[in-house]
Amino acid sequence: PALYDAADLLQGVAITAPGPADRAGARGALLAFLLDCPLGPRRLGGHIERALANLEYEHADGRAAAARMVRALAEALPPPLREEWAPGMFLPLAARLVAEGEPGPRAAAAGALTAVIKGVSPLVVDRLVSFAAAWMGAKAGGAGATHHPSPPLARAGAAALAILVRTEGA
Repeated sequence: PALYDAADLLQGVAITAPGPADRAGARGALLAFLLDCPLGPRRLGGHIERALANLEYEHADGRAAAARMVRALAEALPPPLREEWAPGMFLPLAARLVAEGEPGPRAAAAGALTAVIKGVSPLVVDRLVSFAAAWMGAKAGGAGATHHPSPPLARAGAAALAILVRTEGA
């Protein structure tokens, strides 16, 4: 239990520490814990969900740190877990691309979204494309508009599709 408490503390430090080196060190230590210690799906999921929630942190440095944490998680997760978590990571990252007013956190969110997309199966990529198309008011496969989405949701869909195309085309 004390080790789990320390991991929770590290997750907070990875976002809130005043210095970038401190945030990076905490992120690295937390990532090592998450990958090396036996965790059940509920506990691992809680850490992933907390990292995603921190994309909304009040300070830009913390939002960028949260996006870097999500990226590190996406890159380090074993393929079956990345497949499972990619859809759940996709929406918060796409939303952050549109909502973010600062260039640093926006670039970090784009990098995290790229990491989420890389290495997932074509089936998962198709699912992500379907999400983004629906946000823009279209059916996947070019079947035309189905509704008039809110402008922020449509922008999130367009931004996510751009990253999907760029990542899949690379």
